[in-house]
Amino acid sequence: MRNFREEGKLHARVTEVVLPFFTLIPPDGFGVRKNRRMANAFVPRDDESTWHIQWFFDDSQPVDVAYRIEEGGHWVDENFRKLRNVDNWYQQDREWMKTGSMSGIKGILTQDHAVSETQGRILDRTKEHLGTSDVAVVAWRRQMIRTARALAERGEAPSVLTAPIPFPQIRAATVIFSNERTWKQEVPLDPDVALTA
Repeated sequence: MRNFREEGKLHARVTEVVLPFFTLIPPDGFGVRKNRRMANAFVPRDDESTWHIQWFFDDSQPVDVAYRIEEGGHWVDENFRKLRNVDNWYQQDREWMKTGSMSGIKGILTQDHAVSETQGRILDRTKEHLGTSDVAVVAWRRQMIRTARALAERGEAPSVLTAPIPFPQIRAATVIFSNERTWKQEVPLDPDVALTA
């Protein structure tokens, strides 16, 4: 990975959240897959589980499916059960944690699943310790609570169903810019598109 600080530049990736359950992940911005984009849907299945649906696309080249499976670490058996799962502790390698990987878990998806699944089916959020880097999580939760209350108490449909949102303009972004500027200056948020959190 390039060290942009040495070049007097910063690297920012801006992820979009489209309520109620979509996220748009920006491209890496450099390397062989610099234009690859991803969209996620986290759809509640019941009170204790969620479907995670993921799409990849690239305007410049075909998506390398085998590479993505390897990168994600999402290998499955004949019944589509993950080979790396909570039952085998995601095949975490404690030695590799010391020498190469903070998590010791191979695969980006497997790491994400390990973090989510080991919290238990329902997490007691009163025991969470969110920090400044979690401000987007806090804003998203507040928006979801306000939306749910508006529907339950006043019958108001979520604004995503009623507002004239220009969906083609909502795109995640990767930017490399001078360290004299901020990512908010480089990727200004259109006030007509954003919902206030």
